[in-house]
Amino acid sequence: MVDQLRILAAGLQPQLPGSVEVREHIERMAMLAFTQQSRLVSEIADTVLAPALQRQREHLTPVTKPTLPASGI
Repeated sequence: MVDQLRILAAGLQPQLPGSVEVREHIERMAMLAFTQQSRLVSEIADTVLAPALQRQREHLTPVTKPTLPASGI
């Protein structure tokens, strides 16, 4: 979406007076949206993915641990 807005703003630049301001405004909006999107992805990873991965590791750990032979045998 950000790239599409940039392309649109670049296309307007030679056609409209004040288009530089429009491009700069779109750029600011895009950066704000990107920052918010990154924050949301981090929150999802922390609250959903991290616990799910931890549970998966806990289930896999007993299966993947090698068994040691009994001492004295």
